[in-house]
Amino acid sequence: MALRQSEFSKKGIRDDHRYRYEWVEKSIATGEDFRVLDFGCGTGYGSHILHISNKFDYVLGADIDFESIQIASTLYSVPGTLEYRQENLENHWALFGILESLRWARGKKKEIIVCAFEVIEHLKNPGPSLYILSKKCSHIFCSVPNEKVSPYTPGVSHPDHKRHYTVGEITELLQENGWCIEIVMTQLEKEGLDSQVSLGVDGRTLVIQAISKEYIHFKNEGWDI
Repeated sequence: MALRQSEFSKKGIRDDHRYRYEWVEKSIATGEDFRVLDFGCGTGYGSHILHISNKFDYVLGADIDFESIQIASTLYSVPGTLEYRQENLENHWALFGILESLRWARGKKKEIIVCAFEVIEHLKNPGPSLYILSKKCSHIFCSVPNEKVSPYTPGVSHPDHKRHYTVGEITELLQENGWCIEIVMTQLEKEGLDSQVSLGVDGRTLVIQAISKEYIHFKNEGWDI
């Protein structure tokens, strides 16, 4: 199954999922002209939200689950600007190739932001993938279950989760793999107004925005990443 809940219509989108993508869209200033890699896109609604914001030159949704990618392609795909592919984030050679092709999509080199919502907790060893992303992307927007609020218990927690994270643990993981934390926020609940991305770290989900250390270095030197 897909890493994230699979919705089969726009009406089925859970509030906390939708609010994360709206947060990303609001966090990017008009005119910055990034491309987006949405890993763990599920049935594609989040990629669609980013696409219709008209802030992004190109959006690629990727998921390990083939059925979800088929649904996403049927519901939302727009050839040349919003597309979907079955990919595995832990296939590092494939990830490198995806990032290179995405940078040069439509014949022009542009910066990439990556979304990885409800993905990291599914990976046994997320470090190498996060490191590769930091070398080719400028920003990452991601989420993880908050260990402080929802402790990971084998056999009780989501069967596909490998672990949950405290604020310190997810911060350390990202920093050790090429990222500089810009902000850690939270979502208190799954549905309703309390599922909006908000200040604080005491909700059931931690939501993180980080910038690539390499991107900062290159920008300071006046080079392209």
